[in-house]
Amino acid sequence: IVFNSKNDSVYVSNQDSNNIFEVELKEGAFSTSFDKDDFNSGASPSGVALNKNKGKLFVANRDLNRISIINLNNKKIEKTIPVGTGPTKMGFNPKTSKLYVLNRSENTVSVIYDPLKPAPTPT
Repeated sequence: IVFNSKNDSVYVSNQDSNNIFEVELKEGAFSTSFDKDDFNSGASPSGVALNKNKGKLFVANRDLNRISIINLNNKKIEKTIPVGTGPTKMGFNPKTSKLYVLNRSENTVSVIYDPLKPAPTPT
């Protein structure tokens, strides 16, 4: 679960139903469900983190061993990043632009430096 103070919303991952819920706190009610078929987030979204300044939601896809980066403006995946086995919990540090991912199945932490930075172009 992660809180977005920019729009007073909460994002909650539900790995058993393969979706993410957005709850608008001003309305006090369920707002949106992003289903894996709607934005192809992958199987078992088991954790979320947020870069509120960039409007990006990071989703840990436990069964695919990757992180999906969702643009909150259009609810589409912009990028996926492979991580260790069984990613679950995450934390994003806006001061350092680092995303920390707990890989539960292998007891490791993946540190992703600036996950929004484009991948280098091969020369």
